[in-house]
Amino acid sequence: MERQLEIYRKGLFGMPEQFPVDAESLEAAARAAMTPEAYDYVAGSAGAEQTADANRRAFAIWQIVPRFLRDVSQRDWSVELFGRRYPAPIYVAPVGVQGIIHPDGELATARACAKLGVPFTLSTVASYTIEQTVLPSISVVSCAISSASATIFAQPLKSFTEPGSVASTRSV
Repeated sequence: MERQLEIYRKGLFGMPEQFPVDAESLEAAARAAMTPEAYDYVAGSAGAEQTADANRRAFAIWQIVPRFLRDVSQRDWSVELFGRRYPAPIYVAPVGVQGIIHPDGELATARACAKLGVPFTLSTVASYTIEQTVLPSISVVSCAISSASATIFAQPLKSFTEPGSVASTRSV
């Protein structure tokens, strides 16, 4: 709540936040900060990008609806999935080749997920192996498995069933 008030106060005095909050400005800032190859990989989509366009149109329908005069002193965004409680109803989907964006790639993403208690999914085209990426403090790790890589990942996944919960997800 304090952070929200800080942003509001700054706005009142003509000192808006330096970080963009709309998608277009955020995308422009990412383009300026990344190499062309990294930006094209992150911003691009398969084929003619029709699925990405459809996703943008579908997402544009959703809106945040303010709820005024509500008690928010005891907010609880947690959700229970498969017998485990998570702090929020989100997880990190598999994004491969994160090393093109930052040298730490999936290692940094896994650390952030562990810190926040958010489930992390490792792509089969990750910059780092599952052995390098999985941390004991990650609440749940899943590894996106395509049909072609299912046999390759079968053995490594078995070795991670003890230290943490490892689940496999199938990507088609």
